[in-house]
Amino acid sequence: EQKVFVEELPSISLSANRDTVCLNDTIQLSASVSQGQIRSYSWSVGESDEPTISTLAKDSMYVVSAQSRYGLCPTQYDTVSIKIDRPIDILVYAEQERICKTQEEGTILRVDRLGNEIGRFTWSDQSTADTLHVTPSQTTSYSVEATSLYDKCPRVEKSTSVEVREPLSVQLFVDIDDICQNGEDSVTLSAK
Repeated sequence: EQKVFVEELPSISLSANRDTVCLNDTIQLSASVSQGQIRSYSWSVGESDEPTISTLAKDSMYVVSAQSRYGLCPTQYDTVSIKIDRPIDILVYAEQERICKTQEEGTILRVDRLGNEIGRFTWSDQSTADTLHVTPSQTTSYSVEATSLYDKCPRVEKSTSVEVREPLSVQLFVDIDDICQNGEDSVTLSAK
């Protein structure tokens, strides 16, 4: 009588401790076994025989492979996907950095995304557009906070100022009261 050993085909499942992270944040990947026994694991992010590994988030997909305890079954694989958020930067500026106090149309403040995917903008007045129309009556600073696409990377806050200048007051003084239309005379104008 001959005995045949039959190894049970393992079943593995890979998971991550977070589904969305900022680029280069640490994530923990864990492989769990629902049936069979595992001899060793191999990870797409580095070597470890452990069912759990920590790594810096650089890719959106991770793979684990597992060998059955006796190596008789085919290698088993599983994958997990995560979303990678990217750090951002912005530039905020006023279309006109200086305006006259009597300028009723004010100026427009704009945010340049600098090619970044932005989640949300919040201006100091709580508006959320990427432009803001302002009509300040005095020199004023405005700030805007921006979040990364998934709000997992550090927020960025930038500000700009609009300088409000008083209108010029000009007075002309003439040194002569009357002049003949056909006459020749010199007139001196002075301004203060």
